[in-house]
Amino acid sequence: MLSEDTANRIVPYVVPSTYPRVPELSRELGHGLWVVLAEDLDGLVTGVNAEGLANAGVTSPADAWARADENLDTYFSEEVTARLYSEEPGLPPFIVLSGTWLVATCIVLPRLHKFAARALPDTELLVSIPHRESLVIFAKGTAKTRAKLRARIREVDGAGAKPLTFELFNLSAQGVTPFLEAEG
Repeated sequence: MLSEDTANRIVPYVVPSTYPRVPELSRELGHGLWVVLAEDLDGLVTGVNAEGLANAGVTSPADAWARADENLDTYFSEEVTARLYSEEPGLPPFIVLSGTWLVATCIVLPRLHKFAARALPDTELLVSIPHRESLVIFAKGTAKTRAKLRARIREVDGAGAKPLTFELFNLSAQGVTPFLEAEG
């Protein structure tokens, strides 16, 4: 049974496609990943369903998603560490978000593009979420610079707990979409 303050603990959570999902409380992110609504139990996570949300006073899936976005924004402000790397030899500037278990989910944070575009010398951005405790943002650049950054991400984050994907996502003011490298 969900408690009265569940609405304050509803968060979006990025998971692999093998994770159990409730259709109206999940959205496809791409590259085999989904965003589900979950309840944060102080670092432990449990899925939520429509009945549990109703018991917590959340009136619709749309309200649940809105509340989850608000809670993620608060989490981002209070728990996430962001670091700009601008002097890595052979690499363009990039931002690494770290902290705790919900960092990769910040990929769906509505203000993430605005946050990153202020620090990076470009607004055409890509995101990597190799595991749940890492998120890397960088300018789209060229295929060569993307290959270098992918190699660094694999080197640094290749053994992270709860792996997600080494595929990349486009990050714009409208949100995230899967990035597909042009062939040729």
